[in-house]
Amino acid sequence: DFSKVNFGADGAYSVAITGSLTLHGVTKDIASKVNIKVSGGKVTGETKFPVNPKDYGIKITDAYAGKISDKIDVTVKAKLTPLNK
Repeated sequence: DFSKVNFGADGAYSVAITGSLTLHGVTKDIASKVNIKVSGGKVTGETKFPVNPKDYGIKITDAYAGKISDKIDVTVKAKLTPLNK
Protein backbone atom coordinates (compact mmCIF):
# COMPACT_ATOMS: atom_id res chain seq x y z
CA ASP A 1 0.00 0.00 0.00
CA PHE A 2 2.16 2.83 -1.30
CA SER A 3 -0.44 5.41 -0.19
CA LYS A 4 1.30 5.24 3.21
CA VAL A 5 4.52 6.61 1.69
CA ASN A 6 5.04 10.36 1.52
CA PHE A 7 7.33 10.59 -1.51
CA GLY A 8 7.66 14.36 -1.00
CA ALA A 9 9.32 14.18 2.42
CA ASP A 10 12.29 12.31 3.84
CA GLY A 11 11.33 9.26 5.87
CA ALA A 12 11.34 5.50 6.23
CA TYR A 13 8.32 3.28 5.65
CA SER A 14 7.44 -0.41 5.78
CA VAL A 15 4.89 -1.40 3.14
CA ALA A 16 3.24 -4.73 2.32
CA ILE A 17 3.70 -5.79 -1.30
CA THR A 18 2.52 -8.62 -3.52
CA GLY A 19 3.78 -9.75 -6.87
CA SER A 20 4.80 -12.69 -9.00
CA LEU A 21 8.19 -14.37 -9.22
CA THR A 22 9.06 -16.52 -12.24
CA LEU A 23 11.97 -18.96 -12.10
CA HIS A 24 12.62 -21.70 -14.65
CA GLY A 25 9.25 -20.97 -16.27
CA VAL A 26 7.26 -21.43 -13.04
CA THR A 27 5.40 -18.41 -11.64
CA LYS A 28 4.36 -18.12 -8.00
CA ASP A 29 2.74 -15.30 -6.06
CA ILE A 30 4.97 -13.61 -3.49
CA ALA A 31 3.98 -11.46 -0.52
CA SER A 32 6.53 -9.54 1.51
CA LYS A 33 7.25 -6.31 3.36
CA VAL A 34 9.40 -3.73 1.61
CA ASN A 35 11.37 -1.06 3.44
CA ILE A 36 11.07 2.23 1.55
CA LYS A 37 13.45 5.12 2.24
CA VAL A 38 12.92 8.63 0.92
CA SER A 39 16.01 10.82 1.30
CA GLY A 40 16.90 14.01 -0.52
CA GLY A 41 14.31 13.35 -3.22
CA LYS A 42 15.67 9.85 -3.90
CA VAL A 43 13.62 6.73 -3.20
CA THR A 44 15.05 3.29 -2.49
CA GLY A 45 13.36 0.05 -1.54
CA GLU A 46 14.59 -3.26 -0.16
CA THR A 47 12.91 -6.55 0.63
CA LYS A 48 13.96 -10.10 1.42
CA PHE A 49 11.85 -13.26 1.17
CA PRO A 50 12.42 -17.03 1.19
CA VAL A 51 12.01 -19.23 -1.90
CA ASN A 52 11.89 -23.03 -1.97
CA PRO A 53 13.70 -24.24 -5.13
CA LYS A 54 11.40 -27.30 -5.34
CA ASP A 55 8.39 -24.97 -5.73
CA TYR A 56 9.95 -23.78 -9.00
CA GLY A 57 10.92 -27.18 -10.34
CA ILE A 58 14.58 -26.68 -9.45
CA LYS A 59 16.14 -30.01 -8.61
CA ILE A 60 19.13 -30.20 -6.31
CA THR A 61 21.50 -32.92 -7.52
CA ASP A 62 22.64 -35.62 -5.12
CA ALA A 63 26.12 -34.06 -5.04
CA TYR A 64 24.64 -30.95 -3.38
CA ALA A 65 21.87 -32.59 -1.32
CA GLY A 66 22.22 -31.52 2.28
CA LYS A 67 24.55 -28.67 1.31
CA ILE A 68 21.86 -26.38 -0.09
CA SER A 69 18.97 -25.24 2.07
CA ASP A 70 15.39 -25.90 1.00
CA LYS A 71 14.77 -22.19 1.65
CA ILE A 72 16.86 -19.68 -0.27
CA ASP A 73 16.66 -16.01 0.69
CA VAL A 74 16.04 -13.64 -2.21
CA THR A 75 16.98 -9.99 -1.68
CA VAL A 76 15.63 -7.25 -3.94
CA LYS A 77 17.03 -3.72 -3.88
CA ALA A 78 15.55 -0.97 -6.03
CA LYS A 79 16.18 2.68 -6.81
CA LEU A 80 13.14 4.52 -8.05
CA THR A 81 13.33 7.49 -10.36
CA PRO A 82 10.49 9.84 -11.24
CA LEU A 83 8.85 9.44 -14.62
CA ASN A 84 9.61 12.48 -16.77
CA LYS A 85 6.70 13.29 -19.03
